[in-house]
Amino acid sequence: MVAVVVGGAGEARAQRWEWEATSGLYSQNRFRGLRQGGFGWISETTLRAGLAGGLTAHLSGLTAQSFSKPSGHLENRLNLGLGRRVGPLMTVVGGWQWLDRAGINPLYPGQHELYLGLEAEVAGFRPMGYLYLDVTEGSGLYALAAVSRTWALGEQWSLGTLGAMGFASGRYDGFQNALLSFDLNYPVARGLELGPRLDLHFPSTQADPSADGFRAVVGFGVRYRGGF
Repeated sequence: MVAVVVGGAGEARAQRWEWEATSGLYSQNRFRGLRQGGFGWISETTLRAGLAGGLTAHLSGLTAQSFSKPSGHLENRLNLGLGRRVGPLMTVVGGWQWLDRAGINPLYPGQHELYLGLEAEVAGFRPMGYLYLDVTEGSGLYALAAVSRTWALGEQWSLGTLGAMGFASGRYDGFQNALLSFDLNYPVARGLELGPRLDLHFPSTQADPSADGFRAVVGFGVRYRGGF
């Protein structure tokens, strides 16, 4: 589930709108190594826009639905950010993120975060680094380092890959989780592709004591990209 893990604001071309929608069935829903729910549907929509002065804007929303919970609702996320190119390869990004997991725990009030990050493009790879500060309770800082790349497999198939590692301070301390993500895609129409998904999660015992260090999540998803 490569597109869901990180979200930046630096991909839109100047003075152009771009949007991307992903949706799929997954055996589990996990976020930063924490188990959010079982088998269900996860969808995310992202809109990017080029602005004046080399700025880009980013708005994304994610919703997760569970087939095993009576309410069906698991989680919502909303991310709003800005990006600015600082040279030919680097983009500085920053913004706000809202995490709503009331469907998992009705007593959970939701969490607001501010984030700052760097995104780069080097020889086909996209290294990224982000810091997320919990401003709801002021009790947590989460640092994420990741690198992604899309590989061409013949004339049609492509493989999106991502490796990520997260560290926390406050609510958790030290290593929190690692992730290897693989999205195999086949184009069925212009801008539309689909295929199987595999996420390998390595949560710390703080994040998921029952995981025994490893959890695999399988799924099948579709993705559409367009622009105007």
